[in-house]
Amino acid sequence: MLTIPREQMKALDQIAREQFRHRVAAYLCRTLPEETAAYDDQALVTYVEASEHRAARHGIETEYGIAQWTCVTLLLGFYFDDDPLMHEYLETPGLDPEGKLEAFVDGFNEALLDLQHQQG
Repeated sequence: MLTIPREQMKALDQIAREQFRHRVAAYLCRTLPEETAAYDDQALVTYVEASEHRAARHGIETEYGIAQWTCVTLLLGFYFDDDPLMHEYLETPGLDPEGKLEAFVDGFNEALLDLQHQQG
């Protein structure tokens, strides 16, 4: 049986996390160019890392969830979850945290589409 020392596992995990943050940063540059224009590459990776830690406070820990969270912070502000209604929504029992975020993003996207249709 192969045994990987704890220190090696931590190092491998850190490498994987850094790669993930770089992938999210690249995705954000492609999909939200206006919102990311003020960031250089390293600043955006640092932003993704900070967003990852903030998302974890609400139980959002998957790569998909962190990527969604980071997109929302760029659109609504890094501290959007400090809004009392948003905070209450995120802390309400029921759906799992990732499900709550996905439902919020879906509703947000629908509202944006409705607004675009209304504006013509």
